[in-house]
Formats: sequence, structure tokens, C-alpha cells
Amino acid sequence: MTTQKGMQSLDNEEKAWQNGVVTLAAFLAFGCAPQLPFVGAEAEE
Repeated sequence: MTTQKGMQSLDNEEKAWQNGVVTLAAFLAFGCAPQLPFVGAEAEE
């Protein structure tokens, strides 16, 4: 809607995929980090 009203430049749309990749990387990195001790605990038993 902001693009239709002329409130947003088209340059931001070009960087949308970059923002998506960064968000995905952050979710993967910080989402997997708390699970790492459980993966290591399985190998010790």
C-alpha cells in the first residue's frame, strides 16, 4: 500500500531478498544454538 501511495521508494524492494536471507540465517543460527548441548549429550551416553 505504501508503494501505491508513493511513500516508499522501489529501491527498498530490491533489497527485500537480502533482508530475507539475513533473517533466515539469523533464525537458523540462533535457533540451532540452544539445541547444540543436547546433540553433544547424545554422543556421551
